[in-house]
Amino acid sequence: YSVEKVHFQTYPGFFLAGNLYRPSGKGDGPFPAILNPHGHWANGRMADTAEGSIAARCINFARQGMIAFSYDMVGYNDTGFPDWPQGEEFYKRHRRFATNEVNLLWNISLMGLQTWNSIRALDFLEALPGADKSRLACTGASGGGTQTFMLGAVDGRLAAQAPIVMVSHSMQGGCSCENAPGLRVDYSNMEIAAVPAPRPQILVAATGDWTKMTLTMEGPAVASIYRLFNAEDRLRYVRFDFNHNYNQTSREAVYQWFGKWLLKAPDPSSLKEAAYSKEPDPDLRVW
Repeated sequence: YSVEKVHFQTYPGFFLAGNLYRPSGKGDGPFPAILNPHGHWANGRMADTAEGSIAARCINFARQGMIAFSYDMVGYNDTGFPDWPQGEEFYKRHRRFATNEVNLLWNISLMGLQTWNSIRALDFLEALPGADKSRLACTGASGGGTQTFMLGAVDGRLAAQAPIVMVSHSMQGGCSCENAPGLRVDYSNMEIAAVPAPRPQILVAATGDWTKMTLTMEGPAVASIYRLFNAEDRLRYVRFDFNHNYNQTSREAVYQWFGKWLLKAPDPSSLKEAAYSKEPDPDLRVW
């Protein structure tokens, strides 16, 4: 695989940064292309721990024959505003955007900016040479899971999606980037996640967080919408015995789901995570 540094304007004067992973030695494509929002891991898109690694899934997607783009949340890594404190913890910087009442009255929100960034990131992938615009997808965990199902709800270009450990009946998101004025007056994350039906989707849950009821609550609720389209086979929901995560077990469930629907792999269950080595942070940073 190859990895490149990327930055582009999502609106005048604001730059979104990330890393683009491409398959090598598999011809010129076109390949499926997957957005990978990182969520609230302390190190953003550089996170590489047992609980969650953005590099692990992007490298493995590329080796499997898919393009993967990991991009920053606002305030993380290379993406933010120049007057923000540069040495501040990413999460604190992240929450600085649109915090006053005037912004809220005008419906200017961190969720709005990040959802727009996701739409523009999808524009980038769609126009990328070698990307198959009919096989675009998105997956992320925690706050990245929110970004995933919000993008799927507002943009019909996703052919598949995989929100991880975030679709819950009881917890709707603990950060301002997961909330917007009036967003959930009548609806919950379960209903938002069901909007893309009948497009293929996998929900991955954990016993140690707010998605622990997925097998009996959230999964069947979303499935009831897929049933209206006679498309229950296009939804899968699974739960693993871990705390909040996007670990290897969870990632392999997504490899196999995307392998089935995006790669049309003859045996998706054979798609396992191969050993990888993340590039050093300075080699991935854009600025």
